[in-house]
Amino acid sequence: PDEWKLALPGALPNWDVRALAAHLAGHYAAQASLAGLRHQINPRLIRFYRMPGRSLRDTIRQMQVGERVGRSPGQLLAELRTVGPRAIRNRGAAFRPLAAVGRAALRQERLP
Repeated sequence: PDEWKLALPGALPNWDVRALAAHLAGHYAAQASLAGLRHQINPRLIRFYRMPGRSLRDTIRQMQVGERVGRSPGQLLAELRTVGPRAIRNRGAAFRPLAAVGRAALRQERLP
């Protein structure tokens, strides 16, 4: 659809809705499984996307988009629907211990 080609002011240069969806799908894939994370931090793959002056984070973003360049909007949405819930669960599990520490600190602040 034409909406997928809309530019995103304030996003990374030359990004449109499609690039953002591809990035999010890649980001979720890395959080959904250890295999997905290992794939994205594989030095052999990173070197193909690395450019002088580009940070590792920007390189990984470009890899996430580049690996999905041939996918249709429907395929990107299907990937988001598949990996999104797992990524959110895993992220929640990773931050649960930090939330418990925060709650304990708040309880201590309320003591007279």
